[in-house]
Amino acid sequence: MTSTPKKRKHRLDASTDLLFAEIRDLNFAVVGDRLHRAAKRLNQDYEGRHQAKTVSQIRAFVGKLGGLQSEHASLRLHTGLTEKIMEWTAREEFNRMLEVQQNSVAGLDLPAQYQAIEDMVNEERDLVGVLRLLCLTSVVGLGSTAGGIKAKNLEFVKREILQTYGYQHLPLLLALQKVGLLTRASATPATSSTGGFGGALSSVVGGGSSSANAGLDADSRGNAEEGGRGGFASVRRSLRLINDDVDERAPADISYVYSGYAPLSVRLVQAVAQKEALLDVSRSDPTLRRTVKPRAHPIVGWRGFEDTINQLPGATFDEVQSASSISNADAQSTSLSPPTDPDAITTTLVFFLGGVTYTELAALRFMNKQTRNRRFVVATTNTISGNKMMRDLAEDGL
Repeated sequence: MTSTPKKRKHRLDASTDLLFAEIRDLNFAVVGDRLHRAAKRLNQDYEGRHQAKTVSQIRAFVGKLGGLQSEHASLRLHTGLTEKIMEWTAREEFNRMLEVQQNSVAGLDLPAQYQAIEDMVNEERDLVGVLRLLCLTSVVGLGSTAGGIKAKNLEFVKREILQTYGYQHLPLLLALQKVGLLTRASATPATSSTGGFGGALSSVVGGGSSSANAGLDADSRGNAEEGGRGGFASVRRSLRLINDDVDERAPADISYVYSGYAPLSVRLVQAVAQKEALLDVSRSDPTLRRTVKPRAHPIVGWRGFEDTINQLPGATFDEVQSASSISNADAQSTSLSPPTDPDAITTTLVFFLGGVTYTELAALRFMNKQTRNRRFVVATTNTISGNKMMRDLAEDGL
């Protein structure tokens, strides 16, 4: 009888694991190539033992043998983790979802993306993935310029979801409506007018027919095919969320993290603290490499991007803290004036309430490397993913 091997926990620490520090912010498509290069370099270092002829050369090799063994263990660990990831990324389901996601955020043929989601429901694909795609099409504005999905199409797909996956998921659909991730194209949210559970069920199940049968209205189809003319579509253009020329192996812009899509949240940080990344198009040109990093500009709030910010839902504010706004005791020990040295490193805190993804963190770490005197530090309530957010909203789990 063989005993089950004990599972070991590994703490991933970029300060002690140099290979992890090198690959953790890479696009998943290039990690395998980077690991292959690390394996070749490590093999060459091991082969150096054959070149050691003298006692001093042998002593030098033995001295670095411990480091090589640590690198070997790290390479084995990260290769194993990468193989696990590639088991998922190599699946047809993953690539199909990725295509819908990329086309949706780029505003490419949104009716076709909605139809692909309907097909996934009919094929009983993973519910979490289906809901993520459905919420994405709602956010980018399939039904109208203000976002949301055309009412009859939304009601149809919700009814299909409940009939396919079970009515126990009704509370999750209601929760997605409540937080604004799954909305109708009209300005008013989908709410119950009759009250009680029956009214809630009616508001979610609704009626209508599939877009495949009835089709989109002419005005809705026009907006959908163009990706909308306001809201997310407008911000997509003004904040340059889509970069068709991204180089994932040698990135020059944060859009490399999503293979051509720049996270909206991080673009908003750039609109405040790294405006040149948005205003100077040449900065995202991978063929132009700067030999000297520019200085970080002073933070002047949303200046230059006020119209863009007004396209997004929610209130914004621009508040400048001064010495008069804090107590005298704190004022004596705290200097709020900018540093006199123009090259002095300043720290900018970025807060994410509700959670931040590892991809957004990678984009912010990339921004750290773009200027020589600004450091971004992230504070957040949690680290999340699309799957985790869906499961947290589900009362009984998924």
